[in-house]
Amino acid sequence: MKKKFMFLMAFIVVIIIGFSPTNSVYYVQEPSIDFTWEMVNELTEPLLFGLYIRPDGADDYTKVTETFEYNYHYTFQEMPSLHWKVKTNFRNQDYDSPDFQVTMVKLQSPDITTLTLNNHHTDSPNVQFCFNPVDNITEYIITRKSSADAYTEIATISETCYTDTHITYGEYYTYAIVFNKRNTQC
Repeated sequence: MKKKFMFLMAFIVVIIIGFSPTNSVYYVQEPSIDFTWEMVNELTEPLLFGLYIRPDGADDYTKVTETFEYNYHYTFQEMPSLHWKVKTNFRNQDYDSPDFQVTMVKLQSPDITTLTLNNHHTDSPNVQFCFNPVDNITEYIITRKSSADAYTEIATISETCYTDTHITYGEYYTYAIVFNKRNTQC
């Protein structure tokens, strides 16, 4: 017999709209989610958590990973909507979190028209790039991915050029521009 375990589930991604059973996750290139969960009560012994995902229309959940951590970064193929939950076993009793639904929404990034490395061979190199404006968009979110990390928001701008001064020699960066849908002109 399965019992519901007291989980406080959190969902951390670049953008979440609303706090409801269905969350929208926006991505630019590769769909990925940072799943995070938390125990309501602290335990002295570690628990092994199983993360399970079920695409919409599928009958069964598939175990994605087992971890002693309270989070997991998951990158997957295009999937418009999915359900997820966490399972664990404590003192020979199985516990399941509630089922959460996520809708994945791909955003189009404007094309970068110029990309320039400035001040190379100095202590303060920077990358400057420009892109074409998008009709009715007044703000853009600049995201950057290094070779070891997922996309991270680094700035919000209203112009169509940006200079990244926080770069490191020998590192490879990928940039994406995301529309800030909350700041549009009609």
